[in-house]
Amino acid sequence: MNLMNRRIASLIFTVAGLAMCGPVLADLKGTATIYGFGFDTNSAAFGVSADGSTVVGRSNNQAVRWTVADGLEDLDVADSDPEQAHGVSADGSVVVGGSDFSSFRWTEDDGVEYVSAIGEAHDVSADGTVVVGYRGAWQWAEDGGTRLLTVDGVAYGVSDDGSTVVGETYDNTAFLWTEAGGIEYLGARSARDTSADGSTVVGTTYDNTAFLWTESAGLVDLGTIPGETSATALAVSGDGSIVVGAGEYNAFIYDEQNGMRSISDMLLQDYGLNVGAPGWQLNAAWGISSDGLTIVGMGWNGGGYDEGWVVKLQPMSVVPAPGAVLLGLLGLGHSACRLRRRTS
Repeated sequence: MNLMNRRIASLIFTVAGLAMCGPVLADLKGTATIYGFGFDTNSAAFGVSADGSTVVGRSNNQAVRWTVADGLEDLDVADSDPEQAHGVSADGSVVVGGSDFSSFRWTEDDGVEYVSAIGEAHDVSADGTVVVGYRGAWQWAEDGGTRLLTVDGVAYGVSDDGSTVVGETYDNTAFLWTEAGGIEYLGARSARDTSADGSTVVGTTYDNTAFLWTESAGLVDLGTIPGETSATALAVSGDGSIVVGAGEYNAFIYDEQNGMRSISDMLLQDYGLNVGAPGWQLNAAWGISSDGLTIVGMGWNGGGYDEGWVVKLQPMSVVPAPGAVLLGLLGLGHSACRLRRRTS
């Protein structure tokens, strides 16, 4: 069932053409767009492909896939339990997810295949051939079937090549598992995602703050959004440089230069996009594309509904200096300035 008509592109703010309106806007870095899964869908976006083109999640208790061009697509997972999609391959062609006691792998060519009766599938390798999941940390391979890892717990994330798995034991200890080295415990509560090559892991500390772990630096506490008391890192970009997750009240983004900020603040400060104006409250960021330019999650849409959202960032190749004007966008900037004066 295709739900493309339920999508909304709720905000588009073209910052480059507004540089002439004043020195504040001249420092912005590009354009940002936020899309919603649908106003009354009770939905969430959990995963995104490496290139940001395909987003997966749930809508009205059904597993869905979303693209800008086609909107929401129900994957028609035939199961009596509520289903949700959690992971997607690098090119968007393979989607994994499930319910509490079953997991599926969906492809465009073959539809739904059930890969484990142990529990829900949570992530998939870049090529779609290795799936990991929970209710017992397990790994499924296209050429080898399902096997339990040597740990009692939950598998949340997998590296691009499928060789590194991260998760949480049933006694709340973050782990990293590799075929060669087995289990390594990270000294934190939960590991939720890993970078493309498996060298960077993110998750939650025992103090309920976000962390980033590497072999060289060990566990680095990223703290919380200023003014909040807890944070969980849920996803990391392909190179490990950008972390997103859920704070006490707001979805957050972290990078070394800016530290931890709410995504709403980042969008306003860096791109001039005020997501609060139409009523958005971005509560959790569940996924980020490999290049860090597409972020997905869930929040409140102003109408009392939980709604999946997708933020797409388009940085400028050159940031204009204060007062600078991009000549190709003179008309847009002039019109926007006149509109601001008329409505102020």
